[in-house]
Amino acid sequence: EADTGGGGGGSSSTQEDERLKPPAAKRSRCSDSNTELVSINGCFFEDEFREQFKAAWKSGAPLRTSNTVLKNDPFQLAVLQNFLQEEPEAAHSTKQLEEEFCTLEWKRKQMDLYEFYQTNDLCSLQRDHLRAFYTVLKEQMMPLVEELTGIKLTHVSASCSMYNAGDYLLVHDDLLSDRRIAYVFYLSPWDRHREWQESDGGALELFRADQNSLPVFPVTERIFPRNNQLVLFRVCEKSFHQVGEVTSFVYPRLTINGWFHGPSVEKGGTSGNGSAASQYSIIIDTHYFGPRTPPDGEPNLASWINDVYLVDEVKQNVQKKVEMFSEVSLEQFFLRPRFDALLDNLRQGGELQWSIKGPAHLRKYEVLNFKSLPAGSPLAALYDLFTSRAMFRLLYEYTELDLYGKKAKAPKCAIELQRWERGCYTVLGDS
Repeated sequence: EADTGGGGGGSSSTQEDERLKPPAAKRSRCSDSNTELVSINGCFFEDEFREQFKAAWKSGAPLRTSNTVLKNDPFQLAVLQNFLQEEPEAAHSTKQLEEEFCTLEWKRKQMDLYEFYQTNDLCSLQRDHLRAFYTVLKEQMMPLVEELTGIKLTHVSASCSMYNAGDYLLVHDDLLSDRRIAYVFYLSPWDRHREWQESDGGALELFRADQNSLPVFPVTERIFPRNNQLVLFRVCEKSFHQVGEVTSFVYPRLTINGWFHGPSVEKGGTSGNGSAASQYSIIIDTHYFGPRTPPDGEPNLASWINDVYLVDEVKQNVQKKVEMFSEVSLEQFFLRPRFDALLDNLRQGGELQWSIKGPAHLRKYEVLNFKSLPAGSPLAALYDLFTSRAMFRLLYEYTELDLYGKKAKAPKCAIELQRWERGCYTVLGDS
């Protein structure tokens, strides 16, 4: 889930903050074959469980046992409780792992898709219990997962992640190169906080994909952190998920996460280095149309716009700024009565219809359905204003772009009235 190497998301320059530097670690005393410090719960190696799991995975059927839940919607995913062998009340192994987390060197991972702390790969960390956990993953868990899923696996990668209050990881699918099975192991060994609640945030949130393999809202399921819990899922073009924002100021969200890798399988026309979702333009579901004549005729700009901005000399000054900076900010653009009427219309909001704008791996905010507005309402009048020929002409005078006049060839516009709340976002794109 700590997808810092691409896979169905936006792109940006990564900023690594190395401010957290605990004392240097001592050399590990355990060898690669030492698995005495941690061990997998023996129930996952029992013949009956293995046969049940293999049959369910192969057929795409759900499965529920005392320690396991296998889901197939929105994609194949298994939740294994009590993954490590330990007394649940004592939580000895998970407490030892958490204590070693406190001695690690953390790097801040920060870009448009995510904000959290991460370590180097576990294979390079010299900590007894973490090293033993990695060995167990490689020597015991990888062969078991290969048997249970029927997917050929060759090696495992792992790192530690820490999400503090405000940290998150936005929607992605993990589909990159040779990743075949993703996993997340949760550490929450504190005596009064073994299971996270909705108020803590930090859930693994799952998304369905549409016919174009693009993630759609709403979130279909949330899996909250729980001590000694392992989540596995098959990486595919529809394995869209995210880590919800952590809202707990008391406990960090601690995980060991990574992938079981195998021979690359190219599907859906991708090159094996990205998902179908990443091939789509950042401009999705944006509709353009030409200027229109409102039902009540062309609007009188002077009844809407501060008369200062309708003076020819001011228009010329605006155009010069646009030419120099490619942008301009016109303060107090609307007349105060018009602006107040718009605010009142938004505050009342009873008849307003909002919908979430996606796809989820690119953006999340709400847009107003202009078609649902009552005729004559302030917001309907605003829509008529911005799509009118009079506004196209004014923008032509502000910019000298071919939006009006003899050189104008089928000018078009797109208009949105957006509502942003906590949890809304857009990601940076390559296009």
